[in-house]
Amino acid sequence: MLKILILAVTVLYLFVRQRTKKKVGVHNHIRRFALLIWLGVMLVIFALAFGPEKYLIYADSLNTTQVKGNPVVFAWEQFRPLPIEVFAKPVFLNSDFQQVYDVPKQLVAGLAERFPYQSGFSPVYFVVYLFSMLSVLAVFSRHHAITQRWEDAKRLDTVGGYKHFLDWANGNFVRRFYTRDEQAMAEEYMQSIRQRAVLKLDTYYKGFQQAGVKPHFLSIAKKLSNSGKRALSVRVKYDGHNQTKFDISTFYTQPLGLYHKEPLTELPEKILANMLVDQERKHQLLYDYSMQFLKECPYYNLGTSVSMLPYSQPYLTFLPPSPDYAEESITKSVNEAMAEGIRKFAGQELLTISSSATDAVLEMDFNCFVLSPFHTMSPPYGWKRTAGMGAGAGYKPCIIAGEEKDGGAVTTYSLGMLIICRLVIDGETVDEFKHVAFPDRDYISTTSFPGREIPSKDAVEKNLFDANGQSCINSWFAQMMGISADTINKSRLKIDKKTFASIHAAEGALNQINEQIETALRDEGLSELLNKSSEELYRLNQGIIDSYIHSMVESAGQQEVLAHLLENYADLIPVPDILGDVIATAVEATVELNNA
Repeated sequence: MLKILILAVTVLYLFVRQRTKKKVGVHNHIRRFALLIWLGVMLVIFALAFGPEKYLIYADSLNTTQVKGNPVVFAWEQFRPLPIEVFAKPVFLNSDFQQVYDVPKQLVAGLAERFPYQSGFSPVYFVVYLFSMLSVLAVFSRHHAITQRWEDAKRLDTVGGYKHFLDWANGNFVRRFYTRDEQAMAEEYMQSIRQRAVLKLDTYYKGFQQAGVKPHFLSIAKKLSNSGKRALSVRVKYDGHNQTKFDISTFYTQPLGLYHKEPLTELPEKILANMLVDQERKHQLLYDYSMQFLKECPYYNLGTSVSMLPYSQPYLTFLPPSPDYAEESITKSVNEAMAEGIRKFAGQELLTISSSATDAVLEMDFNCFVLSPFHTMSPPYGWKRTAGMGAGAGYKPCIIAGEEKDGGAVTTYSLGMLIICRLVIDGETVDEFKHVAFPDRDYISTTSFPGREIPSKDAVEKNLFDANGQSCINSWFAQMMGISADTINKSRLKIDKKTFASIHAAEGALNQINEQIETALRDEGLSELLNKSSEELYRLNQGIIDSYIHSMVESAGQQEVLAHLLENYADLIPVPDILGDVIATAVEATVELNNA
């Protein structure tokens, strides 16, 4: 019977513990209370089974006292869980020890002196009780901060959240002792989160493949994941001589726009590279050629950016910045583009961009170039992007560094970029790829074109390059996602209600896809996730995934640029029709209220 009782109590406690093991909040208290009950029951059972006898009987006291005419024996009734005198009670027992009588108060002192209590407490009880007391103390002394931090980690349900909890829990011995179960669960949860991210990445990869698009960026993410890498660092370097690794004919076909009728004075190269070094000399070279070009081809002198150069002023001519600043600017743009790609298609739980990573590095060499004025004015058919020097209408007058000056045409550069990348994992180059990116001049002028008041030429030159670099990196990343360079170069920034409505639609579709994937995987255990198929996930979400990929390809990757404008240049964004209607309704209601 005793064995059955012990087994039943233990099974009940384990059942409660298992049902509340992976839950937070009140379940922590239920689990702790169940442990306390189990300890108490085990202590009582131990005392009953292995403790002292219930009565400490003095046989020589028989016949010394009678109760109701019957001889009785004096005894001490012990408290078996803790057999010490303070809990013992003096009693009389009849001769067959079945009837118990209370000892009159006037006899207690004399009988206790004659028949003193002899404790049944032994060293083994001390060990058991000490262990029990420490267990109870451990249950109730668990600090509230542990429960709160674990609940916070569970609520976030991210790798970063669980890592933060583990770092805190391992801060000292007491925390390590109290959080052993939580630490084991945190490790399992982190593995589950990463596996969910792997399935999410594979699902998108299959969607792009199904659409006939080769997403090189997702291939890189898969390589890093398969290699067990959790972080990637980006190292950007300006290389003014890497144009020797490119042939202009591979990315710039015979101009099909405007045609020349006479032999032209031409630059030594159709492409003038290394534009961040010796800028003054190269600017003069381009300016002189542009003047000769306009002289030989007067029909190009039709209000174009090249034809405005004679009206430029030195103080309104903004040259490219130094290589050091360019490297900082491009590094920032690349990090942002890569981080956003990871956020969308995998999650930071799988991979993060970190400058401290050394075993997984993306090395990028870039070179800034312009085309000759003729090629700038005669792009391939349909192209809306180019790289070159041009001038636009300025302000009259203008203020530069607090000094008022006459206005004139503002001369700026749109710089193309030759980019070579190497993916290095554990010191070995596992992938190498090249791209050519042209900027969107409309984006540059919209976000960075100087106004009437110019704080300094240096600040404007840096702002112009930041926008130029961001536009080129957007083109580069779109190519990394499998969108062709020709499609991108035929695209141009368009700021209108319809365009920005498409941003909200695309972002909403992406959020819906990720939510559906997360919902399908969130309650899966690690073993189930390891057996889950991305084919199944893609099939379940095929319609919305295919629609999103089609939208991304159709927009030529401009969604990121538009989202950046929405975040940083809200004043440039036209109010969507629905918001305009809301504002108009609010104004009408206000007028009516005031009239009333």
